[in-house]
Amino acid sequence: MSASSAALRITYPSRRAVLASYRLDGPTLSLFVPTAAEVPVGERVQIQVGFADSAQTFVLSGLCTWRRPRSRGMRLEPGLGLAFTGGEKFAPAQMLAYCAGRPLELGTAQDPRTATRIDCKVTLGKHTVSAKIHDISNTGVFIAARALQALRPGRELEVTLDPGWFGLGGKTLRARVVWAGDKAGRPGVGVRFVGQPGEVRPLVKKYLVKRAG
Repeated sequence: MSASSAALRITYPSRRAVLASYRLDGPTLSLFVPTAAEVPVGERVQIQVGFADSAQTFVLSGLCTWRRPRSRGMRLEPGLGLAFTGGEKFAPAQMLAYCAGRPLELGTAQDPRTATRIDCKVTLGKHTVSAKIHDISNTGVFIAARALQALRPGRELEVTLDPGWFGLGGKTLRARVVWAGDKAGRPGVGVRFVGQPGEVRPLVKKYLVKRAG
């Protein structure tokens, strides 16, 4: 199978089965995909996921990191291990939220995210990048800027929010990169706040409540 082939159609026996088939390892989300398809390790794969107990479907794209072929002498189910990083994690995270009965926008995060547009400046050592925050939660944000897309997970940076922003305007927050890539067609990074959570979270929560009202 090549990267240009049609998407594999995969049906899990239940949504609960999906929740038992994934793993989070730092910035990588991994999923076991039950299939006898002969996909080479190292190839990018697109799959269309369905469920025997639901009509909902999801389309995911990830990297095949291992394969378990069908074997008469083994009772283990054949399948693939797919890894999702960066912006590729968005669709499988939504699928996992759906399977767990949570809002899709929550993904694998513990805090719901709210769409927004906040001007900010990101400082990396001696360099400063103008950017926009496109979603925010109590614990982190997605920052859109093509210049940030090459950052590695674990890199620390400083985010200075627009002076007019509710409660935290002009304030500089420290954050750590969790993933880098595209989200909803925008290149950038997902970061998690570090330090002073008692100071940051109440103000972010107040902002989210105001937006919801």
